[in-house]
Amino acid sequence: MKIYGYSERGIVNSIIFNIGDNKRLITEFIKLIPVLSEIDQPDDYDILLEQSFSQFGTSDLIVIAYYNNPKKKLILFFEAKVKANKKNWTLNKHFEYFNSLLDYKEKHDKILNGRAPHYASNLFYQLYLKEFLIRNIENLDNNIPIKDILNISRKIGNNEIVKKAVEMLKGVRPNCYYIGIVPSMEKQCMKLNFNEQMIHFLSWNKIEDFAKANVLNKVLDIFQFNRGQIY
Repeated sequence: MKIYGYSERGIVNSIIFNIGDNKRLITEFIKLIPVLSEIDQPDDYDILLEQSFSQFGTSDLIVIAYYNNPKKKLILFFEAKVKANKKNWTLNKHFEYFNSLLDYKEKHDKILNGRAPHYASNLFYQLYLKEFLIRNIENLDNNIPIKDILNISRKIGNNEIVKKAVEMLKGVRPNCYYIGIVPSMEKQCMKLNFNEQMIHFLSWNKIEDFAKANVLNKVLDIFQFNRGQIY
């Protein structure tokens, strides 16, 4: 019997479930990100899949790495994008659209909700919201709305599972990384120079090569099932 998952979430979930509790392999996966290629082996991990943060959005994947020294704790937020039916998916287009949202807000000084239908799925806006969450995380307990860069009000709400996840993230802002998993080929990712707010990129083809090298057959099955849609 084989289990298949659809598109980016199917592959992300398969990576985690195929690796299982193999801490060494999780570390090797993290080391695919150039800025983290030389991290020490953590003592333990927590992993959150498709975790909601209410009005701050949902993360495709969060990896929390723990060390004996609490100051070394790492948090990695992953947002995954696939090319789907877009033949020329590029990071530049996502970045240009993000900047166009900022220009619109500056010129019109209005809330964008309902006016820019694709802003919520923009890679840079999604990663920005996670950085915005971390930057304000100590002030979310009072549940007073705070306005983001587009003047949209955000609050964490009263869902107990969401609040539990927020508690797991506290106290580590200097050690947070925001990673886009993208259809761009590895060489294209390396050439980009707009890694602001500690945003970094990981290509799907590099992940598929990792799955081949480590015989992650369930991951490879799902890459094959989604062939032509991922990158």
